Amino acid sequence: ALTRNKALRKARGRWIAFLDSDDLWHPSKLEKQLEFMKNNGYSFTYHNFEKIDESSQSLRVLVSGPAIVTRKMMYNYGYPGCLT
Repeated sequence: ALTRNKALRKARGRWIAFLDSDDLWHPSKLEKQLEFMKNNGYSFTYHNFEKIDESSQSLRVLVSGPAIVTRKMMYNYGYPGCLT
């Protein structure tokens, strides 16, 4: 968390997307997510994600969260998983 917080303090621009070393993104993920945010007036979004093993094979575990996340939920429960 220390490194991510330091990076956030130095970040400039309108959007921030978190991509960790163990994440795989669909090539159009950011484009679709940003378009959705702009079209709906959202400041941030998150989405479901699928767990995979070290060889990128699906573990058939889909992780999802609630449709609406409050600030309190973010701080207390660690939502959301895939945040932009």
